[in-house]
Amino acid sequence: MKSILTVSLIILLVVTISAQNSHLARGFVFDDKNKNGILDDGEKGIEGVLVSNQEDVVLTDSKGYYELSIKNPGTIFITKPANYNVPLNDFNNPQFYYIHQPDGSKVMEFEGISKTGELPESINFPLYETIEKDNFRLLALADVQVASAKEIDYFRQDFIPHLLNEKFDLSISLGDLVHDDLSLFQGYNQSVALLNTPAYNIIGNHDVNYDVNEPFSSDTYKSFYGPNYYSFDYGQVHFVCLKNFERLCKKGDTERYWNCYEGQVNDKQLKWLKNDLKNTSPDKLVVICQHVAFEKNSTTGERMKVKNRQEVFDVLKDRKNLLVLAGHKHTLQHDYFTKEDGWKGKDELHQIVCASVSGSWWSGPIDKNGVPTSTQIDGVPNGYFIFEFKGNKFVHHFHPAGNSAEQMRIEFPEEKINTENMEIIVNVFNSNKYSTVFAELDNLEKVELKNEISKDPFISSSFANPNSNYKSWASPSNSTQIWKGQLPVDMSKGLHNLKITSVDEFKREFTSYKVFEVSQ
Repeated sequence: MKSILTVSLIILLVVTISAQNSHLARGFVFDDKNKNGILDDGEKGIEGVLVSNQEDVVLTDSKGYYELSIKNPGTIFITKPANYNVPLNDFNNPQFYYIHQPDGSKVMEFEGISKTGELPESINFPLYETIEKDNFRLLALADVQVASAKEIDYFRQDFIPHLLNEKFDLSISLGDLVHDDLSLFQGYNQSVALLNTPAYNIIGNHDVNYDVNEPFSSDTYKSFYGPNYYSFDYGQVHFVCLKNFERLCKKGDTERYWNCYEGQVNDKQLKWLKNDLKNTSPDKLVVICQHVAFEKNSTTGERMKVKNRQEVFDVLKDRKNLLVLAGHKHTLQHDYFTKEDGWKGKDELHQIVCASVSGSWWSGPIDKNGVPTSTQIDGVPNGYFIFEFKGNKFVHHFHPAGNSAEQMRIEFPEEKINTENMEIIVNVFNSNKYSTVFAELDNLEKVELKNEISKDPFISSSFANPNSNYKSWASPSNSTQIWKGQLPVDMSKGLHNLKITSVDEFKREFTSYKVFEVSQ
């Protein structure tokens, strides 16, 4: 009897503490006609907007009203619906959330969340009605990863002027906005704000507070950008922005604390993802935006893969239209997941690991403008992607840094060769398994090249040069973008012209030429 009474008291205590730690958030999502951020008389609520506490998801009623529990600390956010805009701050970061953290952040090296005080009686979210195009363009930036004010200057000089010439409706940065120094968020924000479009961000493993444990390691990031996972709609596309890594230690616990993490989507986030997609039209294209990429190779280290990938796959398997965007690897590659990989969806799952802005971490030989060439460790130039959405379909475009339109690099033959080395090697930067690549020698018959995973000769040679000034942790990696073939063994001496043509899955053709001399 005494034992039963003790257990009952423990259960009551747990329930009481849980109740004290959880409150009911309520409010309205409304059409803010005068754009003052206040629910004024005559401004109507908006029905059917998704509201979440990062676990549960509810829909606003006919008056735009919602009720949802919130814990301390906790976050309430809305999923921006299509045909509405949310307010933007001075850096063009969308304002669609409320952070509830009465006591603020713990004492940390970088400033976190200020004390928010008691929960307001009403947490209202303004929206601005607009006519949103089903055809729109997205700028995707991966791993800007600036580590100093000097590297912010590199980003501004090498990217911002050229991006101002591009046409896109919004941008998203796929994590590692900065490299460990969170005071650089300010300079990063000022740079991206120059693009004058809504700028969404997701958190990367270098964007965290190292001196506190989970779940507080996202606090400085959240103070700038809001929830560390969320969703929003644009046209016929539903964007899901994940935090897909977990810290395992904090600064001081181990010498390599900056590498003390693993790729993972935690249980709370999986629950939210299920609830989010349950309330999303099955006809929409769902774009999963994450930092750590899904890996096909099960032997990959814990920091380079999502270890509970299968659980995420199980949540996604019933979606008809899917695309995954990732960064983290400082390479460019296209992955296609099938039943052999544990993917149970009807069609294969396409993931694009987007080229990084920082490439080889803003290092390498210096170009004529005084900026490191920063070619990625797979030999692909550092750069960015533009995605063109038409309804629930998409086309992707890779843009190398600077103002380059090059889509390939012919590695071999070199300018002068002899008959002992007749190999053709081409790095076709944005190729995938649906690409075909042809070599045409001296305007004669075309020969199809074969894709091979191997190291890029150009970047391997560059790293071998002791004067190339790469970061200490950088080294060449295998590339999925290498295409190979052979020149005819009976080639005559003298000059020859080699034309390489790449045809992608959208039937777009890209060409490059190489003039070389056979010496014997």
